[in-house]
Amino acid sequence: MKVYALAVLSVPTSGQAVSLASASDLSSFSFYQRGSVAEFMTFFCKTVAERTKAGQRQSVQENAYVAHVYNRGGPDPLCSVVVTDQEYPVRPAFSLLAKILDEYDTAVPVASRSDTSLAPFPAIHSYLSKYQDPKQADNIMKVQAELDETKIILHQTIESVLERGEKLDNLVDRSTALSQQSKMFYKTAKKSLLHMPPTPPNFYQVQLTVLAVFCFAAILLERYVDRRKKAGSNDLGKGIGGERLEEAEPLNDRQGGGSREVSRAVFSALQRNYLFVYAVVMGADWLQGPYVYSLYKDQYEYPERIVALLFVMGFTSAGLTAPLVGVWADKLCFESWLVSASQSTGVSQSDLSTIFGQATLVNGFVASAAGIVSNELVARTEGFTGPFMLSALLLGVSWVMIRGMWTENYGGQDAAGSSTTDFFQITRLRQAWQIVRRDPSLLVLGLTQTCFEGSMYLFVFLWVPSMQEASAAFPGPPLPLGYIFSAFMVSMMLGSLIYTCIATHSLPKSDPPLVLHAKLSSLICLTASLSFAFSYSATSPQTRFWCFCIFEACVGMYYPVQGMLKGTMISNDHRATLAALFRVPLNVFVTGIMLTGVSSNRQLVFSGCTLLLAFSSIMTTLVVVRRTTEQAAAAANGSAGLRPL
Repeated sequence: MKVYALAVLSVPTSGQAVSLASASDLSSFSFYQRGSVAEFMTFFCKTVAERTKAGQRQSVQENAYVAHVYNRGGPDPLCSVVVTDQEYPVRPAFSLLAKILDEYDTAVPVASRSDTSLAPFPAIHSYLSKYQDPKQADNIMKVQAELDETKIILHQTIESVLERGEKLDNLVDRSTALSQQSKMFYKTAKKSLLHMPPTPPNFYQVQLTVLAVFCFAAILLERYVDRRKKAGSNDLGKGIGGERLEEAEPLNDRQGGGSREVSRAVFSALQRNYLFVYAVVMGADWLQGPYVYSLYKDQYEYPERIVALLFVMGFTSAGLTAPLVGVWADKLCFESWLVSASQSTGVSQSDLSTIFGQATLVNGFVASAAGIVSNELVARTEGFTGPFMLSALLLGVSWVMIRGMWTENYGGQDAAGSSTTDFFQITRLRQAWQIVRRDPSLLVLGLTQTCFEGSMYLFVFLWVPSMQEASAAFPGPPLPLGYIFSAFMVSMMLGSLIYTCIATHSLPKSDPPLVLHAKLSSLICLTASLSFAFSYSATSPQTRFWCFCIFEACVGMYYPVQGMLKGTMISNDHRATLAALFRVPLNVFVTGIMLTGVSSNRQLVFSGCTLLLAFSSIMTTLVVVRRTTEQAAAAANGSAGLRPL
């Protein structure tokens, strides 16, 4: 049971009601929504007070809120209103209303009531606090025993107290006392509470726990199967060659008794230095993920179009600079330090691959933990800036760690020399475009990148308002966006594990690796398309949540599949430039959608992404799968090999 607001108003026979004293307890709402909620509560109180006849008591329900009104009438028409939830009992509410009017009439002279600054009424705050527990009204209820409950008119909705032809929606739209933010609060609350089923308490925390347990079990199972597979391979190698494969050490490891131990020590040091820094940097990045939208929309109260423009600025910058920096990717990329350090210290390629695999796993765990930490920070500080402050602190810590643990990597001199002769890399871009024009499969790869990654970037912007729209609790208690974000990250890890199982442990004998990855690419786009289709058609927040989890699992499978296809079908000389070339339509696609005003076209955006992903799936099947199948057949017949272009 909850009392949200208490007000004393002057209600003349003609004209608008005037608030004389008011108090509210909005602690159950998000800190940055309380201004909008307070405005709407004031508007609600005035609306029902103006439509309550002198001498009348009535209770008016609007969605989850009930306004109990008592218009005492008389020469100085006073009216009191208390807004509660639906569980609050009626009689204590009207006992409070009668008591507050009597005390106000005694404490505030009639001549002073026209100026509320000259006639404060602090007792209203103590009554609001005291009556949170309706049992506190027992003594007053005994005094007010003559109150006839049969005179209380109970209305199911506010429309029944409005004049014929009036609608609350129209009153809200025409109101000058409500800000645009408060009007959006009303519309969102009405839609959620009238049409959406309630979400069980701690639903998202429970689902995160289930996903985390399943992911942990999948990791253990994958490691177990991998060890069994390696053990079987080693036994086979011992039977054939008389020597276990794991004992076939490199030559430099056999030349000295301690060289192997030195090599492992170097590997362990490199692994530790890289993964520690990597975890801190990625933690700083992931902390910002759950609440970027809420920071701009709820705390800074920017309209959704302005928030979209802020997102667009990043995509536009990337779209303009991607063709120019693509050829320097190998020199400036964060992971390039690890490659250079491994080469300078003599770490083997297999060990380097192990570190990259561990980094992927660390990234997943860090992302999941970051969502939980950001959620707790927001809950404890009642603001959205906490995760960003911690992110800035972690970035400072990572700088100190890099300075102390990493050696400088200046890159190769050849790349620097070539960049001075052709600064804008026009020649490389022209060559890359000619290659794409000659090979339809590369065009389809670019199409897939545009459709899938474009949908993914739009999802980054849309998932918060979409979950809020589907939640019956919003805009009351805020959604645990951090837990939801962590569930998405665990889902992405599960998608990556599913890919590993398919590509490594369950590789079909009938499909060569490249053909398998082409088919997986088509299947991923189709599954992502269906997840979006079900998400925007679902009214249940639980259904929408699981649809988004499926999409994130597709994201976890997409990147290794697409990386395999690009790595095999595109030569090293043009891989970075082609990647930059593919990013241009991607950024144009995302920017164009953002500028259309996604707040009013959210369902249309999801529908468009659904169709584009389905189209990409079809084109991948018709072009890429067919080409890789033909090349695999030609290679099997010995007439040609699989050549990157």
